[in-house]
Amino acid sequence: MRAAQQYADLRIDALDGRVDERFKALERHTTLQFDMLCKDIEHMNGGSLMPRSEYNIAHEKLEEDIRRLNTFKDTQQGKASQTAVIVAWAIGLLGIAVGIAGIFVKG
Repeated sequence: MRAAQQYADLRIDALDGRVDERFKALERHTTLQFDMLCKDIEHMNGGSLMPRSEYNIAHEKLEEDIRRLNTFKDTQQGKASQTAVIVAWAIGLLGIAVGIAGIFVKG
């Protein structure tokens, strides 16, 4: 009976040692994966989880689009202003013509 007890104790100790080794290996692996994930997250931008390089490319494209829209808006406003100037010139010329016509009609 004593031999069976010793054999069981040896087997349990061996199994316990293997379990401890596996837990330590799992802990090392988990720590390594966590460190790698932290490094990946450092390279990502905010809440988008997009790599910073891709974010910068997309952001530059959006900035260029905004610049083009602002230029287009300025051009359209300039055309509107030019139209207003032409209308003002036409009204002015019409007023001058009426004024000159009024001088000749009275005279």
